[in-house]
Amino acid sequence: MTLRHVVCASPDHFARHGAPQDLGAHDCIQFTLSGHVSEWEFTRGAERIRVPIDGRYKVTSGLAIRDALLAGFGLNLIPRQYVADDIRAGRLATALDDWTPVQTAIYAVYPSRRYILPKVRAFVAFLVEATRDEA
Repeated sequence: MTLRHVVCASPDHFARHGAPQDLGAHDCIQFTLSGHVSEWEFTRGAERIRVPIDGRYKVTSGLAIRDALLAGFGLNLIPRQYVADDIRAGRLATALDDWTPVQTAIYAVYPSRRYILPKVRAFVAFLVEATRDEA
C-alpha cells in the first residue's frame, strides 16, 4: 500500500501567511520520526526538488500533527488519509498541489502466503481499506 502525502494547513494559517511560495518562510510542523523531518521532497514531471524546512513545533505523533494543523500552528507534509475528512470539511486546505510529494510504502509482513489465517487475511483487507486515498 502507499500513503500519499499532502502539504496542508488550516485556512486561518493561509489567511495569515499566504500560500507557500517558499516553504522556508513558513513554520512547518516537523514529525521527528519520519524520513523527512528536515527536508521535504517533491517531483513535478522530470523535476525533483528537496526543500529544507524548519519549525518551532516538533512532534512524534500523527495525531499531534493533525491537532497542530487544525490549531493553525503551521504547515505539514502529512499522509492524506490522516486529514482527508478535514480537507473535505474545509477545516484544512492543501498547498503545492501541482507538485507530487513523497509517498510512503506500507507493507504487511507475515510468514507465508500459504495457509494464511482468516484473521490475518481480514486484518490485511482492513489495512487496504483504511489506507485507501479517498480525498
